[in-house]
Amino acid sequence: MDKSREGDQKNNNAYSSIGLKTMATGHKEYSAMDDPDMQCGIGGCRPKCLQFFARMPVFIGVYCFSGLSTSVLAMFVTSQITTLERHFGLTSSQSGFLMSCNDIGFLAMTLFVSYSARRVHIPRALCLSAAIYGLGGLVCALAYVFDPYKMDRLYQTKAQTGNTSMDRHTPICGYKELSFVPYNVSNSTISKNGPECTEGQSISLRPGVSTDYTFWAVTFIAIGMLLQGIAKSPRYPYITTFVDDNVKKTKTAMYIGTVMGIGIFGPAIAFVSGGLFNTIYVTLHDVPIGIRDSRWIGAWWLGFVIYGVIGIALAIPLFFFPRRMKPKTKLDEVLKPSGTGMKQYRGMVSAILRLLRNPIYVCVVLAGNLSLLVLSGTIAYSPKYMETQYTLPTWKANVLLGVIQVSGASIGTVVGGLLTSKLKLRPVTCIKLVIGLKTVAVVLSGTLYFVGCPNPNIVGYNFKLNPQINSTGTGNDTLCGKTCDCMSNGYFPVCGSDNINYYSPCVAGCTREQNQTFGNCLCTSSQNSNVEAGLCEPDCGMLIPYLVLSFAGSLIETMTIMPAFIFQIRSVSEKDKAFAIGMASFFNTLIGWLPGPVIMGQLIDTVCEVWNTSCDRNGSCALYDIVNFRFRFITFRFSMGVLSILIVLLAYFKSRNKTDWSTEERTDMNQNHQEGEKLMTESKQARRECIDP
Repeated sequence: MDKSREGDQKNNNAYSSIGLKTMATGHKEYSAMDDPDMQCGIGGCRPKCLQFFARMPVFIGVYCFSGLSTSVLAMFVTSQITTLERHFGLTSSQSGFLMSCNDIGFLAMTLFVSYSARRVHIPRALCLSAAIYGLGGLVCALAYVFDPYKMDRLYQTKAQTGNTSMDRHTPICGYKELSFVPYNVSNSTISKNGPECTEGQSISLRPGVSTDYTFWAVTFIAIGMLLQGIAKSPRYPYITTFVDDNVKKTKTAMYIGTVMGIGIFGPAIAFVSGGLFNTIYVTLHDVPIGIRDSRWIGAWWLGFVIYGVIGIALAIPLFFFPRRMKPKTKLDEVLKPSGTGMKQYRGMVSAILRLLRNPIYVCVVLAGNLSLLVLSGTIAYSPKYMETQYTLPTWKANVLLGVIQVSGASIGTVVGGLLTSKLKLRPVTCIKLVIGLKTVAVVLSGTLYFVGCPNPNIVGYNFKLNPQINSTGTGNDTLCGKTCDCMSNGYFPVCGSDNINYYSPCVAGCTREQNQTFGNCLCTSSQNSNVEAGLCEPDCGMLIPYLVLSFAGSLIETMTIMPAFIFQIRSVSEKDKAFAIGMASFFNTLIGWLPGPVIMGQLIDTVCEVWNTSCDRNGSCALYDIVNFRFRFITFRFSMGVLSILIVLLAYFKSRNKTDWSTEERTDMNQNHQEGEKLMTESKQARRECIDP
């Protein structure tokens, strides 16, 4: 018995030296019996059957589902940009602002929540965050719920034909206007008297043209995106702090890489499901127009409702996880921000100054900012880029982007995390890997200059048919559309059976409409042929090379995420780690995520050739110069990528002689902890010998 007491005393002394409670039981027994902060449950309800789940792999598994749902919701709006522009008549600059509202909400909260990471119950904070995220999705859907014209968008076409005589001296006029007539309603216009319209004029419900409800639709979506941004602010600072404080340092990259890797599948799901929702008409009714028709509007709001509800439901299990998963130490008290109220946040100012004086941290964060500036801008408008560059319907562009490009990014994130964890890369090795991978990714992005299609030839806009083609012998350019004023009635592209594009059915001289086809088109290259709504599919053959290069570029670029992240958090002291993550997120948003969509949206608007207008009211772009679109889109990516590499190189040169990486700061503490566990084992062995000599 004396030997047993001596062992227990050694054990108590060892644990006292590292700030633990005095105890003679094993670590698992202690966590389950003596500390409510290490038990699953709520209040006094902490049944033993739940304590099996109080371990990091289970928490990460549950959080991955919740994080995945919020990741899907965060990216879903990007998959619906073209549809939202067409529904509410938004320019790309306006849609870019909507996506940036997410980041405005994030910026408003991120520094405060990251600085308080060690003062809150992290699993419950993450639960609240995910629930607010889901609520934000539901608020976005209200833009459709309160749309007073949603039922007026059940369009039929009504032919207004002109003189179809084949008299060689009389011009041939086809559809002078496409009237979008609601079912059981005599007309589809909204009476409007005001500064934008003269007395008696009216605004047509043509897709892409703004209405008096557009402002309120933007308001609903902006509020929903702001809520999502506020909810996003605790995610990475809290999850990183929670994992890094409760597992071995060498396993942090593996767990965080898993969270990021699973979460990045969210964009893939968002784009694929967004594409599927776009195959359903916005009102969920059957309409007599096809998906390639420029009047088609997909059911964009449906995804916000579904993923909003799922996000709220998956947040609930996080509430019941414990505050921590290993015993509290004196170091935890040291790392916890001291003071309350304004006194606490004076310490935050000191932390900001310490981080800004760290050149390695500043360089790696700035390089990440530029990478995210490119990522946020390009991924926001990648569906639109693919639609215009390769003449794809919205749903197909979304599905291809989700399956090919975003899947490559998902795989790259997981692979980068596994490499960093399994090879136990030192911080300097991590930054070398980042430099090499970024260089390859930038070279791949440069090759995309040569992977695109020429501008489409459109009769009535930039192309004329051979006058000898028309069988009348008089030349259709002479007879067709000259006095019909077809151009004033709007751009409505159609594709002829001769695979030639026409500005509108009016220009094609069509005099008959049936379902989705316009017939008896007297001004096509072969008379009396039919045309279908939408541009013809180009045969430039560049879509597959683009998808291959995009997959490879996404894979390689995202492999840098985890090594760069580990380099970043190891470049600061242990006490600044959580705040450093939050501050990096702040600047990532301020310099990267926030301006990216706005800059790219404004850039895209500069290459618009034809705008949707009605009664002097502007709306979305109807036709782009796709060659200039490609040049500016790729130049933005390439130039920012090169600048990012140069800054990472500067970070590497600054870090070559650094020795005080934060990964080594807990070495003494870990050794003491191991010594304490060794003494515990000896104590238990002595007790067993005493009981059973």
